Amino acid sequence: MDKNNHSEYFSFRPKARLLVLLGDQLIGSARLALFELVKNAYDADASTVTVELSDLDKDEPYIVITDDGIGMSFEDIRDIWLVPGADHKLIAKQQLQRSPRYGRLPLGEKGLGRFAVHKLGEHILLASRKEGSDYESVVQINWLTLVNHEFLSDASVEVVKQQPEYFPGKKHGTAVVIANLRDKKWSRGDIRRAFRQLTSICSPFKGPKDFKVEFKVPGRESDLDGIPSYEEILERAIWRFEFTILEDGTFSWEYTFENKLTGVPIENRQASNKEARLLIRAPTRDLLGDSSISKDQRTMVDAGYLKGIGSTRIPTTL
Repeated sequence: MDKNNHSEYFSFRPKARLLVLLGDQLIGSARLALFELVKNAYDADASTVTVELSDLDKDEPYIVITDDGIGMSFEDIRDIWLVPGADHKLIAKQQLQRSPRYGRLPLGEKGLGRFAVHKLGEHILLASRKEGSDYESVVQINWLTLVNHEFLSDASVEVVKQQPEYFPGKKHGTAVVIANLRDKKWSRGDIRRAFRQLTSICSPFKGPKDFKVEFKVPGRESDLDGIPSYEEILERAIWRFEFTILEDGTFSWEYTFENKLTGVPIENRQASNKEARLLIRAPTRDLLGDSSISKDQRTMVDAGYLKGIGSTRIPTTL
């Protein structure tokens, strides 16, 4: 090496405002930001998440998102929530790791939820109590104060471990309170679109592992008038098709048409087959690369095709 040359090693020093840019650029709207927080609740094995837009007709509205999921410990907040780019969800998705309570695959993978709060407001309070824990952890962040620091390494936040106040008794989960909203005006259309988007994650079919989103707008309940519930939509269905595939390949189905159309003279119909066999299109090439198999050839499904899948039941309505 030439003795006149000079070199040094430097680390990246992200500016504190990078957190603001992530919230602004990665999340397109307030509705999407809410959806990211709802997905976090789903991934946390919550059965119910409540999204409340409060004081919308006042000068200082705020948002509260509360779930009954497994919650986060002090260490989870320190080592995951406060670590942008933590890949635990991505790893879980890639390895098909399911959640402990309901066996869910994670919806999130990029850790956007923590930046979604900035898209919604300047001040955040996060309180979380992990299932089985005797304490809860609370974090408060003022984004305006945070970005006043030049570098991200200087922008520290306080995590408080305390006796449960937000989740007393045996309750657990996570609550996020967002104040000083960036969008203080929510129109009727905004509220209705938010409701549809947030509830789209819910299954219309009842089951023990259901995920429920409760959407509340105190004082603006009339903005949601006329939006049918899933139950009402299913009740209005004019046809229903339900099929079941058993582990041995047996395929049973039932079709029902109930005419609920005014002025359309079509009779009700019903058909079914309880002992059918399921045919599927054969692959165009076998494992050895033989292309002699016709694209139109069908093959009968048997237990070998369903290995690792098991019985499947699909109810469909329209």
